[in-house]
Amino acid sequence: MNEPTKTRLTTSKRKALRELMSRRLNTLVPLEGATIQSVAAACPKAVASPLRMRCLNPECIKKIARPAAGRLPLFCSRSCREAFDYERGELLADISVLNAAMQAGKGSHAERRIVQVELANKRWCLQRYVVPADRTQPEQMVNARQASTAGSKRANDL
Repeated sequence: MNEPTKTRLTTSKRKALRELMSRRLNTLVPLEGATIQSVAAACPKAVASPLRMRCLNPECIKKIARPAAGRLPLFCSRSCREAFDYERGELLADISVLNAAMQAGKGSHAERRIVQVELANKRWCLQRYVVPADRTQPEQMVNARQASTAGSKRANDL
């Protein structure tokens, strides 16, 4: 009988990961002690931000170079941004229809199960398209989500 494959970090990978994590800015400077001086002193020691990132459109594999100055691009092209916005809008509309069907509460158990599965699938797809309204400050979305209540209408929609 075969034993299940064990996927553990080797000692060298563990050491490399520990080294990398110890160089993260949030590890070098504790939140309570964050001042301009302490963060500025830690920046050269911290892990550098990547100079190239993937396009935000999950269907695209192109990388975008960080410009030296100006607005930071999120998409490789206008068509990618439009495709992203269109697909996100369609997923949100599909989720609204599925939520309305669930709220109606009619149908057989098998039909409800089909709708539940489709709702879960659409939500799973939407996770790749979730962006804040102000795309320049994505951390605001995280803070807003943490502050929102579980019973809000918006939380139930997504």
